[in-house]
Amino acid sequence: MKFSTTGHFITALFLSLPPLISVITSLLSINIPSYLFIIFLSFFILVLQIISTHNLRNERFGFLFLSFLSYLLFAGIWTLINVEQNFEAPKEKFINLLYIVVTPILIIIFSFTMKNHIASVPTENINRIYFKIYFTVSIIFCILFIFFRELETIGRYILPGINNPIWISRPIGAGLLVYIGYFFLNEKKINYYHFSFFIFFFILLIESGTRAPFLSFLITFSILILKSKKTSFKSFIIFFVPILITISTYLYLSTSYTLSLSLWSLYYRLNELKFVIDSTITLFGNGFSMFGPIYLNVDEVYYPHNLILELYFEFGLVGILISAVIIYKIFKLNLNFLPSYLVIYFFINSLFSGDIIGNTAFFISLVAASQLQNKNIYKSKN
Repeated sequence: MKFSTTGHFITALFLSLPPLISVITSLLSINIPSYLFIIFLSFFILVLQIISTHNLRNERFGFLFLSFLSYLLFAGIWTLINVEQNFEAPKEKFINLLYIVVTPILIIIFSFTMKNHIASVPTENINRIYFKIYFTVSIIFCILFIFFRELETIGRYILPGINNPIWISRPIGAGLLVYIGYFFLNEKKINYYHFSFFIFFFILLIESGTRAPFLSFLITFSILILKSKKTSFKSFIIFFVPILITISTYLYLSTSYTLSLSLWSLYYRLNELKFVIDSTITLFGNGFSMFGPIYLNVDEVYYPHNLILELYFEFGLVGILISAVIIYKIFKLNLNFLPSYLVIYFFINSLFSGDIIGNTAFFISLVAASQLQNKNIYKSKN
C-alpha cells in the first residue's frame, strides 16, 4: 500500500469494520469496543507513515470539519454545564461523541496531511482500496449473519453484539454498493461470478429486515448507474430486472420485514417529525442530546431518527446552517469515487434512522469524499 492512499485506507477501516468487530468480540466474549481496535490500528499506521514522510502539508478541506467538531464539543459542554436538571443522557452521548465521532474524524483528517499526498493518485487506486476492504469484510460479516443470526418476534434479525437490525442492514447495503460500484466506476467487465455475489448480497440485504438501508441502496445504486460511463439500457436491464424478480419472489414467498406492509415505525417517525416542527425555533436550539428528555420526558438518549431534524431541534438556527452546509457538500461530490456514493447512501439512511453518533459513517465518508474534490491530487485512470 502506498502512503499516498493511507487516508482512504484508514477511512475504509472505520466505515467497514465496526459491525464485524462487534460480532466477533461478542462471539469470543471479549469486551473490546469496536472503534477502539480501529483507533489503535490507525495510530500504528500513522506512526509508520510519519516515520516515512517526516513532513506534513496543510489540507484546507479539514478546516470545515474541525469547525463542525468544535461546535459539537462546545454545544455538548454548554449543555452539560447549563442544563438545570442533572440529566445523564447528555453525559452519555457526549462521551460517545468523543469516542465514536470526534476521534475517528480527527485521525482521518490528520492522515490526509502527509506530504506524500501531493503526488497524483489514479482514481482506480482509490476505489480499489474501498472495494478490497469492503468486499473482504462484507463476506465475513454475511457468513456470520447466516450462521449466527437470531430472529426477533417482528420478523427482523439481530446478531451477537448487535441488538438493532439497522446496524446489520446498513453494512450489508454499503458493502453491496461498494462491490458493484467498483465495477461500474472503473469500467470493469462484470461476469456471472460478480453478478452472483451481487444477488447474494442483495438477498441478504432484504433478509436482514430493515427498510431504510434497502431503500437507500436502491436510490444510491440508481444514481450510480445514471452517472456511470458504463451506463446503457443493457446494464439497466441486467441489474434491475433481477432486482425486481428477487423483490417479487420475496413478496410472494417470504415474511421478511423489509418488504412487509407494517407501518408502525413510520407512525412513530411522523410523530417525532410533528413534534420537532411544532417546537419553537431558537438560535442555539434546545441543547445537545436534549430531544429525549424533552420529547419522552425521561432521562434517556433518544432522537427524532432524522439527522436534519436532530440538528434543527438541538442546535436551532445553527443546526439549520450546518444542515445547509452538509447538503451543499453533497451536491459538490466528485461522483467518480466510491466514497462519494457512500456519502449519499449513509445520508439517505440518516434521514430515517440514527442520530449524530449513529450516523458517524456519514460524517467519516463525507470527510474522505471532500478530500477527493482536490483535482490536483487525484487524476483519472490512465
